[in-house]
Amino acid sequence: MSGEVKLSTRHALRVLRPGAFRRYIIGSSISDTGTWMQVMAQGYVMSTLTNKALLLGMANLAAGLPMLLLTMAGGSAADRFDKRKILLATQYVQIALAICMGFLIRSGKIEIWHILALRLQLCSAFPIHLKCPRSTHWCPNW
Repeated sequence: MSGEVKLSTRHALRVLRPGAFRRYIIGSSISDTGTWMQVMAQGYVMSTLTNKALLLGMANLAAGLPMLLLTMAGGSAADRFDKRKILLATQYVQIALAICMGFLIRSGKIEIWHILALRLQLCSAFPIHLKCPRSTHWCPNW
């Protein structure tokens, strides 16, 4: 036991020194927080449009079903294709969906089917994005 090295916080945080991993962690934290906020906002807007439990449940189904069905496909795609391109494509899709929802809410033309469609699309891109860095070979092109 005398050969053990005592790890300090400074030693543990060394992984966050400037480099690709640091950029990824910061960007991923911002992106994931934005996605979670968007899902929560969609639920809030849905609850302001209707108080029917069935429609609120359908909104949650539109969020959960793609995650369940596409997680393994996302991992498979991440192993086969360029991870950087997958990450960028899913980020662009998520940004476009957020902008679209923002315009619909701002214009006052948002309807229940808009929220269901946007939520289904957002939550279809998220599991693919989520699985990419967790695949076997983490972004070797960076």
